Amino acid sequence: MKNFSLIQQVGFWFFLLFSMIMITQGELTLAGAVQRSLIMGAAYAINFYICFLVLTPLYFERKRYTEFILYMLLMHAVIAFLRFNIDTTFLHRLVDKPYKKLIVIIVTNLTVSSFSVMLRLSLSRLDYERKYIEKEKEQISTELQLLKSQIHPHFLFNTLNNLYTLILQRSDKAADALMRLSDLLRYLLYECEQSKVRLRKEMDALRSFIALHQLKYEKPVHVILTEQNVDDNVMIEPMLLIPLIENAFKYSDIGINEGAYIKLEVIVSERHINIEISNTTERQQPPANDIGGIGLRNVRRRLELSYGASFSLDISDLGNFFTVRLQIPRV
Repeated sequence: MKNFSLIQQVGFWFFLLFSMIMITQGELTLAGAVQRSLIMGAAYAINFYICFLVLTPLYFERKRYTEFILYMLLMHAVIAFLRFNIDTTFLHRLVDKPYKKLIVIIVTNLTVSSFSVMLRLSLSRLDYERKYIEKEKEQISTELQLLKSQIHPHFLFNTLNNLYTLILQRSDKAADALMRLSDLLRYLLYECEQSKVRLRKEMDALRSFIALHQLKYEKPVHVILTEQNVDDNVMIEPMLLIPLIENAFKYSDIGINEGAYIKLEVIVSERHINIEISNTTERQQPPANDIGGIGLRNVRRRLELSYGASFSLDISDLGNFFTVRLQIPRV
């Protein structure tokens, strides 16, 4: 029986048997009290385990209440008959008021069976909740892995095309770009399998991502990265920063306006990691409730799964300036 160990069962019955011997010792010899208590204990055990192993799981838990009640009454009648005869046999005299003795027997039988039924239902409930929690954790883990893998495939496709062009042009940038792509893919495939990664590694992967994005543009991309108190002890949910930067590239006016820029600031405090990403945009961009699309919805969902209600995500759109502010607990 799950959650009800053999040691607990033996300890319970030993305590009950000892208690019955002490109670009946005044009426019988020690040997008689032990013998009577063993027989009575066996009756209690039969009552308990029939309810626990048979009647409750087969009938009560399956809502077959009529059969449950009928079998319960039959069991109580048999055990009451046996107990009554045991008492008269070991006391060596007839009971003066048999109806009172029967009432005592019925009450104790009901107490044992009620305890058995409630214990079985409680353990079944705990087992159900444990399995539900395990299933929920498994679903959350699966969903997180899926969300982590959703870096835009167009980015990788465009990067490979740009690499191919650089190789054809025999550009010196091809080798560096290929190394950057290798580092990023290694991070995505291996590091991101963990529930938490070092923030420094996430930042390194982010730099490779930005360097590869640079291949899309003829002129240098104006991206400003600043960080404070980032060390090897600071951990973060993997693949949080890259979707935010990808979102900034997607909705920025880089490649259109010369003054366009993207700015990322990561500040680690004693209790929190504060992340702010801002970028210039065109005024024709969609309103704030739509801007960011799948990328930010992905990030928000992952934050909910990983941090519950202990994070804050604020998004603001000023028409030509877009900002995402994220605060998560430091772990």
